[in-house]
Amino acid sequence: MKSVDIHVNDCSDEECQRYERDFSETDRPAAGETYGIPYGVLVPRGWDNLWVAGRCVSSDVKVHGAIRDQPACFMMGEAAGTAAAQCHRTGQTALDLDTESLVQTLRSRCGFFTSAD
Repeated sequence: MKSVDIHVNDCSDEECQRYERDFSETDRPAAGETYGIPYGVLVPRGWDNLWVAGRCVSSDVKVHGAIRDQPACFMMGEAAGTAAAQCHRTGQTALDLDTESLVQTLRSRCGFFTSAD
């Protein structure tokens, strides 16, 4: 597989060459590696207390191909909801949220991450 759920735009030779160039194996994590989704993609620019998740987040084509699928959408939705609850509880805005606390809360729910991870 060359990329994560990204497809050519048409069947022309030029498009196929562009696809091969832009979405080569070197862009993918190696076996056992993963990527993260930064908290900042959940908070739209210009808003203090609005979160978005899933296909609503802004990203480039390569990233969007990886984060628009159900597992990533589920994780972003959980993070956005947890962040909103944390902001309500602490009085922080989305932009000022203590993200370390958010990460610890999310990890504690998984049951397989420890505070040392």
